Amino acid sequence: MILRVRLNITAFAIFIAHALSAQWNPFAGVITPYTATATVITSSSGSGTPGNVIDQNEQTHWQSGSSLPTNYIGRSDQNYFWGKSAWCSGTGTVLNYALLTDGNVNNVLTIPAQNGHSLLRISLPAPVKPVCLSVKMNLGAGVVVEAYAFSSPADSVLVGAYTTSNNYMTSRYNFPVGMAVSQIRLYGIGGSFNIFEVACLAEAPKEFVVVDLGAVKNIGYIETRHWAGGNATATVLYQSNDAINWILVDSLDPNTLAKVPLMLPAPVYARYLKLEHTLNTNDYAKCFVWEIAAYDKYGWMGQRPQAKKSAHTFGAMMGVNSLWGWGHNAYSSATDNGNGPWLFKKAISQGRMYHNLNWDVIDPDATPNYNVMAAGGGTPAQFWLNWDTEYKAWKNAGLETETSIQFNNSDFPVNVWNAPFTAAYNYGAAFAEHFGAPSGNNFVKTLEIGNEPWDYPAPFYRDVLRGMASGAKEADPTMKVFPGALQAAFPNAENGLFKNFTGVRLTEAEAPYLDGLNSHLYCFRNDENGVRRNIHPEAPFSEFWTILADIRFRNANMPGKKIYVTEFGWDSPGGGDNCVHEECVSEKSQAIYGIRAMMLLSRLGIDRFHWYFYGDQYAGTLFARSGMHSLNFTLKRSFLAFQSVKHLLGDKYFLGVEREDDDAYIYKFGDADSTVTHYVAWKPIDGDSNAVTVVSFPSPAAALNAWTVAGIDTSGEQLGLPGFANGQITIPISAVPTVIQINQGSALPVELLRFTGQHTGDHNLLQWDMAPGQTWRTTTLERSNDGIYFSPIHTHQYDNRGHFQYTDLLVPSGQLYYRLLFIDSDHQGDYSPIITLSSAQDGGFIYPNPVKDRLYLRDLPLETPFQLVNSIGQVVRQGDFAPEVLDCSDLAGGVYYLVVGMWKNIIFKL
Repeated sequence: MILRVRLNITAFAIFIAHALSAQWNPFAGVITPYTATATVITSSSGSGTPGNVIDQNEQTHWQSGSSLPTNYIGRSDQNYFWGKSAWCSGTGTVLNYALLTDGNVNNVLTIPAQNGHSLLRISLPAPVKPVCLSVKMNLGAGVVVEAYAFSSPADSVLVGAYTTSNNYMTSRYNFPVGMAVSQIRLYGIGGSFNIFEVACLAEAPKEFVVVDLGAVKNIGYIETRHWAGGNATATVLYQSNDAINWILVDSLDPNTLAKVPLMLPAPVYARYLKLEHTLNTNDYAKCFVWEIAAYDKYGWMGQRPQAKKSAHTFGAMMGVNSLWGWGHNAYSSATDNGNGPWLFKKAISQGRMYHNLNWDVIDPDATPNYNVMAAGGGTPAQFWLNWDTEYKAWKNAGLETETSIQFNNSDFPVNVWNAPFTAAYNYGAAFAEHFGAPSGNNFVKTLEIGNEPWDYPAPFYRDVLRGMASGAKEADPTMKVFPGALQAAFPNAENGLFKNFTGVRLTEAEAPYLDGLNSHLYCFRNDENGVRRNIHPEAPFSEFWTILADIRFRNANMPGKKIYVTEFGWDSPGGGDNCVHEECVSEKSQAIYGIRAMMLLSRLGIDRFHWYFYGDQYAGTLFARSGMHSLNFTLKRSFLAFQSVKHLLGDKYFLGVEREDDDAYIYKFGDADSTVTHYVAWKPIDGDSNAVTVVSFPSPAAALNAWTVAGIDTSGEQLGLPGFANGQITIPISAVPTVIQINQGSALPVELLRFTGQHTGDHNLLQWDMAPGQTWRTTTLERSNDGIYFSPIHTHQYDNRGHFQYTDLLVPSGQLYYRLLFIDSDHQGDYSPIITLSSAQDGGFIYPNPVKDRLYLRDLPLETPFQLVNSIGQVVRQGDFAPEVLDCSDLAGGVYYLVVGMWKNIIFKL
């Protein structure tokens, strides 16, 4: 058991801290919005302050006042009669009608009577369709004032009557809906009347917030959080350069309570933004605005860093989250028949254990005695527990183990820790001494201090983090130590439910004992209705991209240290398990999103990524369907996709980006010496989309193999070889990642003496001669009708003959291309030159290609069977006789293979 003196560790921390960063910046990851330094004007005052709208805190707000029943009278933007004394006339001599239209309900004017009656007339310059009329009067005994609305001199409607029972009250009268009013008359019957104010609401009241950025900005992304609670009929966002002429940016849902992201189709140049609610005409209707934030086109994400070669092979970075027993309710050593860690070794290399602190101790100030546990004595919290048995099984299965020590305020409240730093230090030292190196069993390589310890106060968590990290490092300097999951993008998270801002939970004092940062990433983003959805990983402004803030924080404050993503994933059905909550995606999407996300993380330089979770859980809530297998242990497509990508790219390094745009992502992978051996390409779209794009990109060599990774086959789904001409690979891509192995650096010592062909009658004769003593394993003859896309038509194994020939009997009219592919015992390959043969003057066995509705076939031998196969090997059309016309109108867009006898051609369906 290791117990150390705190003074020594503190001095050590101070010494190293200065080497980390010249100036520690807790906000290094944050992208500040334009609105942070703006000024705000609001239409009215209710609760909250205007400044709350731009304080980057979604928990603070501005609430409007209520225009009705009377507040609109004092507002020049809502009271149609404000300042319109010139519209007034009536009985009596010249009167000071300005007193009636000044918005002040305390100034009174007497409208005199003539012949026992009095009249106030308001004549409008043009007809309007107003909402209501409001008046405040004081009438003498027996006097009644009737209000009439005129659409023409002869067409009037009585809208209300004011009597002595209403004296000194402001009464409101609604106009008939849709009535075009040109004049309003107040008739005093029985004498004169005293009137304080006459007001008109010409349209539904509007409440707004105007944000002045201080100067014209290039705006590409806006976030709002607003709500009207059923009180608004519309909410719109405007932009302007002068606060006079407003241009519509977008219409918003007035009843969306969640934050709404708005990505502009093209950046706009504006100084002012206005969010305006149109309220209904209910009394006391109000609305809210919590936040308006405006950024450039990169938004709060910021720009992606330049891509660099990864420091680790792709397979070495792949991990999964699990816990004791991998769902088998027994130690993992009891599942060595291909289950548990032995099963998952096929798909990943790293295992992350959720190791609960309250399984080890019942008091956080107590130091665990793992030697007693190892001898069979259990722990004070679990009499039966022996972590050695579990961790040893993981190691024997070939997994490197990362442990997340879980604890939170509900397990061990702050007030039960007597000395947080000392307790954590002793625990970390005891753990690393037993499970680490050099004196321990070396079962655990990485220690994570807390999973999501966000309900602890930040100073308290820092004490525990510094204590446990320093204790572990002193006991085992080689053990990698990380904090719990934090994020560096949003400082105001500390004011909300998830208190996880890196800038306050990790300081310069803790950093020397840490090997890097730890993040949890999920592709959540609110849709246009404010409903949170799980989307594809490339989609901008999902929570996935908080990783960019972590990278900026690391680069500024902890340069050279690592970043682990210890949770990422998507929920899906599969294996008999349903998935019904808003964040669910299809089983196919779960699989391919996982692969695409790992590609992105390797491109960003992330050192390790753990899928969450190993298997589905019994709860029906979020994350309960993020497993790689179902509750009955049926493997989902995500497991097979991970297994296949590890098989195809496990020993390769990410090398660089070939292309990264809205149509295609193409990444380069290869060997430690930076030789490109593989490309991975996909469309950054929804996983259930059937859209296909044909892309071309430069390559130093032709393709040797190609696969899709859709979670159908453990080694990937084999594709026909993509085209290669003029130094360009051409291939159709979809949402499913395509892995392309190229022939780079694999030229074989094959001596091809002759490769010729001739067209004779209705067939082509191909002949080639090899020098004796060759080392190739197989030779494949490939054919193409366009010189780009080749399909194999004949393969033979190595023998010592020098002369070979093949007769191609199925020869359509037109020009055909042939080449030879030589493969050696190490599965390396090399191509021969291409030869061309012509069989007729018109070309085209099939047309058109790509096809939309009908595919025409011609010059086919009689009674030739055919199949049309989709990209995942399913036969969608077949028959004993190939037709002249093939109906493709009901097929989904994508890539298909038409097989006629021995002939095969790639078809693109639009």
